[in-house]
Amino acid sequence: MVVVQPNPRSERPLATLGHSRSRQTRGDIIAAAIQLSETQSFDDVTVDEIIATAGVAKGTFYYHFRRKEDVLVELAWTTVDRVGMESEDAYANGASMLEALDLAMNGLTRRINAMPPGAVARTLIVAMVNREPEQTMRKRARYGFMSGVLEAAQRNGEIAASVDVPELTTVLSHVIAQTILDHVGSPTEPLNTRLQRRARLVLFGMDGAYPTPLAATIASPRRRKRNT
Repeated sequence: MVVVQPNPRSERPLATLGHSRSRQTRGDIIAAAIQLSETQSFDDVTVDEIIATAGVAKGTFYYHFRRKEDVLVELAWTTVDRVGMESEDAYANGASMLEALDLAMNGLTRRINAMPPGAVARTLIVAMVNREPEQTMRKRARYGFMSGVLEAAQRNGEIAASVDVPELTTVLSHVIAQTILDHVGSPTEPLNTRLQRRARLVLFGMDGAYPTPLAATIASPRRRKRNT
């Protein structure tokens, strides 16, 4: 009997198609969850409602996600990946670290403003509560917000070799998440303005985040006290 071996080249398009469909299905489930969050609290949204809106079977849902909250965690990481890719491409094409940072904040703002505020807050809270262990996260291509750009900047000498970039990224990610939550609760200024300022505060310190006269005003009382 002649056994016909599969041709790897002929199998590859099928595998690619299957991966594309799987990614599309995950996207449909996430989109359905966000759509339902526009009219009710995510806590009240059921898996049955999500699969009905997405047009998938319950088994398909549980093939991709263990539980309802994992949909929001996936959404958070998808956002980090997409914003990260945009800023990394800009940096690779000649943008400065600061320009790449601003681009990331603008991209994040666009995505946040397109979502219902309640869904934004719930996504961040769930993602923070269900945060993976640090060692597991470091295995990701983008283990935190702006991690790709910061690593590239360190390789290019813009960030000192002594800086622990994963730790810096962890701090920045927490600040970004809290800033978005603050904005959802009190949108007193454009989100990208607040994000850019606080990111600068983490990366460049007070002088990089605030105008120089303000920094001098904050520092001057201690100098006056020492002179008395």
